[in-house]
Amino acid sequence: DAINGYDLCWLVEERLEREGSNTALTKDAVEGVLTAAAEVQAAAHNAVRVTVPPQHKDWEALVAQSREALDSVFIPQPQHWNAVLKKFHKIVPAVARAWEARPATCWCHGDLHMGNAMQRTPGGRWVLLDLALMHPGHWVEDAVYFERQYWHRKADLNGVKPVSAMARARKRLDLPMPGDHSELANLRRALMASCVPAAARHEGSAAYCDSALALLERLIPLLPHH
Repeated sequence: DAINGYDLCWLVEERLEREGSNTALTKDAVEGVLTAAAEVQAAAHNAVRVTVPPQHKDWEALVAQSREALDSVFIPQPQHWNAVLKKFHKIVPAVARAWEARPATCWCHGDLHMGNAMQRTPGGRWVLLDLALMHPGHWVEDAVYFERQYWHRKADLNGVKPVSAMARARKRLDLPMPGDHSELANLRRALMASCVPAAARHEGSAAYCDSALALLERLIPLLPHH
């Protein structure tokens, strides 16, 4: 990665037999992309161990931004959102502490979705594209990032549960599985859902916002309160 003090960068190209983007949401495709993500995590883990902490986020400030955004963006059920965010804001410090204490020993892809994956051959293995947002963290970050795109259309996942599917793939690859991934996934889901109003101007349909609200409300009793 360096010669005589100068950084080296490599551009690696691979010509795939399959033409164009093949993002049809079949069960095999969804599982294939989640497996490819675990394989990328494994390759990165074997190449360069994580030695730096993950990026810190001020979740209390982000939730406050969501509450403020309710006055300036169109979002369904603004009063309901305000009530749920007010309740969540009280426990954000405890939730954030639990999340920040996660074992962050994985290189996460950071932008895992079907548009960032292609299949080498019909019926073959999948490869991931766009590694610009790779970062240290816990592997559930990639799984929940993928999952959240289907909060409002779960049927498109064809019964695949992204967190469970990625956990199985990591076990097959003999990768470390630190922490309770179910609890960590709920922490991540709640934190991401709480930020939806702040981003509503740029992304997310009305159905997506409604699903995020319902998810956050359901998770609050299950999260740490102290």
